[in-house]
Amino acid sequence: MKRLIFTGLFALISMVFYGQGLSNFEPEIEEVMITGMPSLQSFAWAKTNDGKWLLVAGRTDGMHDHRPPFSFPANMANSNIWVVDPVNKQVWSKPITSLNTDLRNALTATNINFQQVDDVLYLVGGYGVNLSNNQHQTFSYLTAIDVTNLANAIIANQIITPYFKQLSDSRLQVTGGYLHALNNLLVLIGGQNFDGRYNPHDGPSFTQTYSESIKRFQVIQSGMTIQLVNYSETVDAANLHRRDYNAVMQIFPNGDTGITAFSGVFRPNIDLPFFNTVDVRANSYSVRNTFNQFLNQYHTANMPLYDVQNNTMHTVFFGGIGMYYPDALGNILVDSLVPFVKTISRVSRFFNDSMAEFIEPIEMPGYLGAGAEFITSDSVQLLADEIIDLNSANGRTLAGYIVGGINSNAQNIFMMGGTSQASSKVFKVYLKPASIGIDESAISLPFSYSIYPNPVKDILVIDIIGKNVVVEIINANGVKLYATVIKQNEETLRIDMESFAAGIYFVNFRHKDYKKTEKIVKK
Repeated sequence: MKRLIFTGLFALISMVFYGQGLSNFEPEIEEVMITGMPSLQSFAWAKTNDGKWLLVAGRTDGMHDHRPPFSFPANMANSNIWVVDPVNKQVWSKPITSLNTDLRNALTATNINFQQVDDVLYLVGGYGVNLSNNQHQTFSYLTAIDVTNLANAIIANQIITPYFKQLSDSRLQVTGGYLHALNNLLVLIGGQNFDGRYNPHDGPSFTQTYSESIKRFQVIQSGMTIQLVNYSETVDAANLHRRDYNAVMQIFPNGDTGITAFSGVFRPNIDLPFFNTVDVRANSYSVRNTFNQFLNQYHTANMPLYDVQNNTMHTVFFGGIGMYYPDALGNILVDSLVPFVKTISRVSRFFNDSMAEFIEPIEMPGYLGAGAEFITSDSVQLLADEIIDLNSANGRTLAGYIVGGINSNAQNIFMMGGTSQASSKVFKVYLKPASIGIDESAISLPFSYSIYPNPVKDILVIDIIGKNVVVEIINANGVKLYATVIKQNEETLRIDMESFAAGIYFVNFRHKDYKKTEKIVKK
């Protein structure tokens, strides 16, 4: 595939803003060390009644190989069930060898669709090696797990077989989709049925059929059995032909709770990500072609937050893979190979149902996030399932954790070389008021500056002392209009603002973790 890298795509990325001040919070990440933490990516998780994590399925290696004999080896599938106490930093595990073949198939699958409802974790589909015939396939299982009782049995080293129920249904033969609970329904969006060994050149080693649908159904449990009822399916070959994306719970401006399917791959006519999004409600869906998501386009850790006071829905995406990403100066680059990125971005839906995409002022500390999960903290208040009540976060608040995923040593390792592995890293994610930052709390900054005149009519002069300081000018709508890096220890910038519209502008100074913002007025 031809690689395209461009800068200055203002017309294309005019809806990507740099504006942490446009929301009332900023995310902050901090690595936490948990001894014995497993290295997992593309796994499923649930929380026990006392806040422990139950981690199942997924893989223990990095990005899959593109050579058919070596892609998705069976011995790198996760064959343990893990329990993690993030507060006391304890880890327990138990192998799944005591379970029957069908359960072991389900619990070693990758890109499995999953959702917790009350104290039950539902697993649907997933891709892996069938232990009965040693063939790679997408499974058709629906598995129900008794979360807290299973976790307690693992901690006590007891038998785990009583805590699983399972059925098989060909309608659920899906991997890489998204499962959510909505109005007493389980909703399975997108994904694919992939059978055989992966081959990027469309060789004879696999068959691939996209779901292109929204599947809705209910699960009834009775004793040791479960039953799937009230199944319905909606097909849209143009807009639901997507997989390995982010589908996130949302509160829409009219107060309805639903799901938004963001970006994902691949468009039916070209091997590039989707840019549009799809809003899913309990009994309907709608496609939004008036908004484009350019950043963080593959499945990654994501955090939904709702601002009740301003009727604004925010969704934050942490790293992963994306066709677009900013460089050190803030220029947006586009790479058709769709590389690993460090970008942390936010999509906000406002009271009038308009949407915009923002680049947060921090980034991931490496090419992390793909195949990772965000798990909420017990110390944060939730509104609808999984959505954080932003207005209840007072001061610096622990919102949750980024867990696992793929850790890559370069952006384009798939065809251009490099290595990756499943990550054992855990990051705490804090919410802090946007007006509080290191620039306001630090005793001294590692740079100094002066700005004049202010107000400015034509030429803005900035005298700055400090090397490798990024200087940006941003308008009141969050659009970056100017950026440069100071290369000398002392430098004077003369910025022509004569053509700028009259109004308020912000000058950002950034150096490593330090940031300072000044307001200027253009006459």
